[in-house]
Amino acid sequence: MADPKNTEDQELSLDQLKNAAGGAAYIKFEGIQGEATDKSHLRSVNLDSFEHAISDPKLDLDKISTKSNLGKSASL
Repeated sequence: MADPKNTEDQELSLDQLKNAAGGAAYIKFEGIQGEATDKSHLRSVNLDSFEHAISDPKLDLDKISTKSNLGKSASL
């Protein structure tokens, strides 16, 4: 039996894992019926991952130091 004080031994439900990871994400496409069963997102498509790039063409990359050591953050 798991020790309730030790979170490393606890099993989480799928809903608890979704909430811990930031929640579930969905997208709706016209004409496409998704597999989502969440009552707020019926027939939407479940998103498993999402990437978004951010760039600034005015940024001078030659003047930025991205070197980092453990315990220290990168300097900009």
